[in-house]
Amino acid sequence: MSFHPLKLKKADGTWVDLNNETDFKKELSVNYLSTVKLGRKSYEKELRKQSLAMKESGFLEDEQNELGLRWSRKIKEGSTCSLSIQWLNEEIGFGVFAEEDIEQGQFIAEYTGVIRRSWWFWKPPSQYAFRYPTARVESKNFAIDASKEGNVTRFINHDPYGNIEAIGVYLVNDFMRVILVSQRNIKEGSELSFDYGINYWHNK
Repeated sequence: MSFHPLKLKKADGTWVDLNNETDFKKELSVNYLSTVKLGRKSYEKELRKQSLAMKESGFLEDEQNELGLRWSRKIKEGSTCSLSIQWLNEEIGFGVFAEEDIEQGQFIAEYTGVIRRSWWFWKPPSQYAFRYPTARVESKNFAIDASKEGNVTRFINHDPYGNIEAIGVYLVNDFMRVILVSQRNIKEGSELSFDYGINYWHNK
C-alpha cells in the first residue's frame, strides 16, 4: 500500500505538492488511509461473514463480483487515478479533479475511512460516512467514516448526474469494499462527482 502524490490548490489560490501522508495531514487535517481501517479488530470476522452472506444470498449483481476480481489488487495496493484536490469556495469547500483523461468504466479509487458501527436509520456517524454495502442481509450495520481519516475520495462532491458512481464490490477471502468507477469518459481538468443518495440528505 502506498501514497499516490497529488497536487492541492488552496483557498488562497496557491498550489502545493502532497508527496506523502505527512503532507496530506498537514494541509488537509485528515489522516491518510490507502484502504479502509477497522474501528475494532473484532469487526473483521463479522464483515467477512456479512460479505459472504451477500454473495450466497444472491444480493450481489454480477458486476459487483466481477469488479472485485478485476480490481482486487488495485484496492489492496491503495491505487488511485491521477487526481488533484482544489478549493472551490466557502460554501462547497474542496473538490476533486481529473489530472488525466479517464475512460468510461475506469477504477478511480476505493472510498476509504474507518469502519464503525452505525445506527444508520437514525443518524450516520458523520457527513463523510458511507453506508457499508452489507446492510441488506444484516441488521447490525456498519459505516465507512472518513471524517478524520480517509483519502482523496472524501473530497469528491455530490451531483445527482455525476460522472462517477460508487459500487460495493466483493473480494474473495476478504470483506466488501466501496469503490468509485467512472460512468463515462472524463476529460483532464474535469471535476469528479457522484450521487450521494437519498439517505445522505434525509440524515443531513
